[in-house]
Amino acid sequence: MQKISFIIVILFLLSTILSAQDSLQWTDSFTEATEKAKNENKVIMIDFSSDRCGWCKKLHETTFQDSNVIELLKDNFVLIEINTSIEKNKDFANHYNVTGLPTTIFVNPDSSEIDRIIGYLPAEQFIKKANFILNNRDYFSDLLKNAELYPDSIDIHKELAETHKRRGNYDRAEEMYNSILKWIEKASPMDTLIIKIPEIQAEMAMLYYKRYQYTKALERLIKIENEYPDYSNKDMIIFNQALCLYRLNNFLKATNSLQKIINDFPRSSIKEDAEEFIKYLSTKAEEEKL
Repeated sequence: MQKISFIIVILFLLSTILSAQDSLQWTDSFTEATEKAKNENKVIMIDFSSDRCGWCKKLHETTFQDSNVIELLKDNFVLIEINTSIEKNKDFANHYNVTGLPTTIFVNPDSSEIDRIIGYLPAEQFIKKANFILNNRDYFSDLLKNAELYPDSIDIHKELAETHKRRGNYDRAEEMYNSILKWIEKASPMDTLIIKIPEIQAEMAMLYYKRYQYTKALERLIKIENEYPDYSNKDMIIFNQALCLYRLNNFLKATNSLQKIINDFPRSSIKEDAEEFIKYLSTKAEEEKL
């Protein structure tokens, strides 16, 4: 009996050690993280989340528990966890223009931002993005230089506009999208650039969404759907319409839009998201009745 008890204790200790080895080490001190990043030549990863954020919880329970993610982050990043529910952390979140949760920001040891991930990503996609950031520490400064070197490159300027949008620089992003649209409109009708118009229009619609102008965003998205019926990302346009309708508290119309994705785009990569969103809307509708 004593031998069995001894084995159980040993197994428990081993499992505890392995669990500790597989867990990520977080700090809430930017000063401490900066010093460590300088000494070890690592990138700082700041996870902005809150106690009330369901996608934040999912990020920590799934992506940040994946063994490959853990290995990548342990070897190459210094990790900061910032709970925005705590009053003292709100100024820090504002400093980095955090407008939604979860937001994961990657910065150099000198505190300059490299890039960010907005929202939840599953492990495989997170690893791909983190590796890109790791290998492109001067991403934003290089992008600015390339925009100057190639003033007529729509792809470079579009990428820069998208980066400004991710960083919360919405006015600058809108300026750039408007400029890109003007360039495209000057192109000949047969030019392949014309196909980018609905894509740029969709980006601008979501700038309205980011500014809480949900009605204007919805109107623009509906216009894109009507004017470009063959647009390749039509399912995403409809999904974003559902987001706007949800924000406008029109749960029924939002649900109908999501159901349209499921019915009309059975192979859509966002079909599962649409199904999950419908479940969430159903819960919200029930709460409204109480």
